[in-house]
This record gives sequence, structure tokens and C-alpha cells, in this order.
Amino acid sequence: MMAEPAHDSGRESWIDRHRLVVFLLITYAFTWVIQGFVAASGMEAS
Repeated sequence: MMAEPAHDSGRESWIDRHRLVVFLLITYAFTWVIQGFVAASGMEAS
């Protein structure tokens, strides 16, 4: 007997298949956030 709803396990398997893609997207976005923050603080300092 399945305790979890089907859509939850489906979402988990989607994340499992796309884990590398999700990781790359998060890393890419994080890099741009950091670059933007550094650029903004650099402009404020000068």
C-alpha cells in the first residue's frame, strides 16, 4: 500500500533525473548573484 500520493513520488523522480541540471542552474544563478553583489558594492565604494 502506497502511503505517499503519486504526484510526490513523480516529482521526486523528476528531481532525481534532473538533479545535475538543477544543480548547474542553481550554481549559475548563484554566480550571477555574487557577481552582481560584488559589482554593486564596487560601484558604491568608488
